[in-house]
Amino acid sequence: MAVTIHFLQGNDVNIQHHYSGKGYRDDILIQIDQTYYEIYFYEENAIRYETVDDAFFSMPGLIVLTAIEHDKIIKSITHLYEIGYFNWFKGFDEMQYEKTFMSKWYLNEMSPFDKNELSSLVIIADM
Repeated sequence: MAVTIHFLQGNDVNIQHHYSGKGYRDDILIQIDQTYYEIYFYEENAIRYETVDDAFFSMPGLIVLTAIEHDKIIKSITHLYEIGYFNWFKGFDEMQYEKTFMSKWYLNEMSPFDKNELSSLVIIADM
């Protein structure tokens, strides 16, 4: 089984710094073999900010980190894969290039992104 992380907005140092400052990262797809999973990384402060208006925050595939850092994202995905976390999610059989996240869950029309900006990182590969 192969596990690949797709960073839809890219993953260079500037992008990493951008998302680190926001306290969340919402542009990541996990690919396990030929199935794709939408996940979201948030810091506690970012979740606290989101709860101000509605007093709650809910998002499928939410993973809370102490900091939005590349190494923490990789480590969490690796660990969650190893414990079977993704077995509890229904994935998609194709990557949603034409839409950003929440497209399948909430059926909202979202703004398109440029698939040429996509960066991918294989973290577990068949040997």
